[in-house]
Amino acid sequence: MAQELSNELKKINHFIVFSYGNITAEQNHQIRRKLRSQNIALQMIKNTIAGVAIEQIYKKDMKRIFRGPSGIAYGSQPVELAKAMLEISKKTKLLKVLGGYLDGIILTDKQVDELSKTPPKEVLLATLAGAFAAPYQQMASAMDSAMQSMANALNSVIAKMEKQ
Repeated sequence: MAQELSNELKKINHFIVFSYGNITAEQNHQIRRKLRSQNIALQMIKNTIAGVAIEQIYKKDMKRIFRGPSGIAYGSQPVELAKAMLEISKKTKLLKVLGGYLDGIILTDKQVDELSKTPPKEVLLATLAGAFAAPYQQMASAMDSAMQSMANALNSVIAKMEKQ
């Protein structure tokens, strides 16, 4: 069982740890279906097995995060994963986010909440591109303004010369 989980964990570099209480099979199915539509998978796991598998793969001790009946959610982008899990947690009150793992860093539940508030990757890239482009746009605008001023001055000189 730990080996199966280890094989699955080798494929991912981020996941959310959650606890679940008395969840019916139907509620479990509905939650999984909703998350599956967002390319997120859930896996209910025994804490001891999770601890062994995570320590084998990531060389991290996450036993303090796994409390009570636990599971992991993985897939999608980290921000979207955090948002989806917190949304399900708030709507259903059946799951509780306990923490997570992101590229070598163990996250607390508060850090997962902060992660969920991060703008999507596309927005961050667009902001970065805008920051790189801004100086060039300002330079082009200044050059255009200088060229326009020069053209106006030449037109004035030409107009004066034509009057003489």
